[in-house]
Amino acid sequence: MTVNLPQPIERFTTGPLTPDDLRERLCWIAEYIYRNGWAPSHREMGPGWSVSAAAVKTTLEKLEEIGWIVWVQGQGRMLRITDEGLMQVPQPMGLAENGSS
Repeated sequence: MTVNLPQPIERFTTGPLTPDDLRERLCWIAEYIYRNGWAPSHREMGPGWSVSAAAVKTTLEKLEEIGWIVWVQGQGRMLRITDEGLMQVPQPMGLAENGSS
């Protein structure tokens, strides 16, 4: 199985995550889903966002807290982008057709 990774986010951020940081990381997830048909793993997100595993966890918790992602129990790659989250993603990617909901 070949994975088609989006371009890494090369901008390094320090301090609290800004709304722009969160939106940029959400767009990276959305592009990954669009290219591959499934959500990225935590291990793929770290290099993709140029951050540590701890920063991936913090980011995902914040994205869930603001309602842009949800975790679907009982499915592999359990991350899903919500409708509210999709509104943050530039179109036309056709994301809703490729594994996000």
